[in-house]
Amino acid sequence: MFKNTLQNLLLPKTILYGVLILSPWLFGSVEPWSKQLLFFLILLAFILWVAKKKEEKIWLFPGFVAGSCFLFYLLLQVIPLPSELVSFLSPGRLEIAKKVSSFLSLPPGKEYPSVLCLSLNPKETYFYLLEWSGLALYGFLLFQLLSSRKEISSLILIMVINGLALTLFGVVQRATFNGKLYWVRELTQGGDPFGPYVLRTHMGGLLLLIVPLGLGYLFWQYSLSQEGFLSLAGLKDKDFFKKHLYLFFLLVISTGVLMSKSRGAIGSFLLSLFLLMGFIAWGEKGNKRLSLFLFAFIFSAVLFTLWLASDLFLGTTERLIQTSVNEEARGEIWKEAMKLWKLFPLTGVGFGAFEDAFGMVRTVFPGPHRVAHAESDFIELLVEGGILGALPVIFFLARMIGVNGLKIQAMDDQGRKLAFGALCSFVGGLFQGVANFNMALMANMLYLLTAAVILSKVVVLGQKKEGSFVEKKSFLERKLSTLFRPSP
Repeated sequence: MFKNTLQNLLLPKTILYGVLILSPWLFGSVEPWSKQLLFFLILLAFILWVAKKKEEKIWLFPGFVAGSCFLFYLLLQVIPLPSELVSFLSPGRLEIAKKVSSFLSLPPGKEYPSVLCLSLNPKETYFYLLEWSGLALYGFLLFQLLSSRKEISSLILIMVINGLALTLFGVVQRATFNGKLYWVRELTQGGDPFGPYVLRTHMGGLLLLIVPLGLGYLFWQYSLSQEGFLSLAGLKDKDFFKKHLYLFFLLVISTGVLMSKSRGAIGSFLLSLFLLMGFIAWGEKGNKRLSLFLFAFIFSAVLFTLWLASDLFLGTTERLIQTSVNEEARGEIWKEAMKLWKLFPLTGVGFGAFEDAFGMVRTVFPGPHRVAHAESDFIELLVEGGILGALPVIFFLARMIGVNGLKIQAMDDQGRKLAFGALCSFVGGLFQGVANFNMALMANMLYLLTAAVILSKVVVLGQKKEGSFVEKKSFLERKLSTLFRPSP
C-alpha cells in the first residue's frame, strides 16, 4: 500500500497539482527559496514524464515560440557578454559600467571590464529566469498531461477548493490577526496582509483567476436552460447538492476578491464576469436566464462581503469612486519608470533590477521608502526587459488570445462555455496587471498560466471532431516528438 501511494505521489500530474496547491501558501511564492523549491518540483515532474513517456504526440500551445524567445532573452540578460556587444545593445549599461569602474582598481588603460551582463542585477534576474523556466516547463507539461474532460474537471475542482481554503484562512486570520502571517512570521518590511500574502491585492489577484474559470466549468457541466437550476424544483436532481455546493464555494471565493481591498482586483474581477456574461449570452442568443444568474451571483457576493467585512469593502468602494489613479503616487511612479525606460530602451535594466535602477530617476517617496516595483506589470516588463523583452510577451499574448478566440467559434455549445470561462480568467488576470504587479509572484503566474493551458486544451479537445486540427503536426511538434521518443 505504501509503495502504491509513493508511486501515485511521484506521478508527473500529481506533482504539478501539488505545485499548484502549494504555491499560494508559500506567501505567494515571491521569495527565492520558494521559487527554487517549485522549480525543482516541476523539473522532477518533467524528468519523470520523459522517463515514462511512450509514443505519443507532443502538443504545443499557441505562443510556444514566442515564450521560448522570451526565456532565451532572460538568459541573455544573465550571462556575461563582450562589452562591445553590450555597448551596441545598451549604451546606458556601458556608461554605468564606466562610472562603477572609476571606483575600482583596473589595469592601466582599462576603463571598464571586458565582459558585462545586460542586467544591472544579474542575481535577481537569475531568480526571474528560474521562475519563468519553471513556468514554461509547468505549462508545457500540463498541456501534455491534460487529455480528457475528466482531467480538466479535476484540475478546476482542485483550483476551486484551494481558493476556498485560502479565502477561509484569510477570513480567520483577519479575525484573529496578531500582526504576523500564520500568526508566527513577522512582517519585516510592512504590508497589508490577507491570507498567506503580504499584500491583499495579490491575494485578490489570485482568487479572481479562479471564479470565471469555475463559472465556465459550472455552465459546461450544467445547462442554465435546465428547469429548476435556480429553484428548489430541482431537488430531485441527483446533482442538486453537488451543483449548489460548488456554486457556494465560488461565492465564498468571490467574497475573498471583494475583501482584498484592491481596486485593481475588484475591477478586473467584475470585468471578467461581465465579459463572461457577454460571451455566453452571445453564444446562447440572448438567453436572459444567464444574465439573471450572473447578476444574482455578483449581488450575492457583495451582500456576503458586507456581512463579513463591510469596512474593507466600503472603504475600497469609496477610494474607487473618489480617487483617480493618476492622483496617487502610483501615477508618478509610472511617469518616472518611463523616464528610466528611455535610458535603456532596447534591453531594459534587467528583470528584478527595477529597485536598483529606479534611484537614477526617482523623486517620489523621498527617504528610506522602498520602490521595488513599477506598480504595473506592463510598465515593469518594458522597463526591465526593454523592447527585446516586451515583444515576445506581446506576441505570446496575441497568439494565446487570438488563435484560441478564433477556434472557440467551431466548438460545441457546452465546450464553448468552459473555453469562455478560461478566456475571461486569463483576460481578467492580465487586466489586473495594468495597475498592479504580479510578475514577481510565481503562484499568481502559475494560476494565470493554468487558465491559459485549460483554454488551449479545451479548444484542442473541442476540435477533435473536425479532425484536421488534430492530425496536422507543426515542424516543432514533429521534432519534439522525435526528441522524446523512447529508445527501442
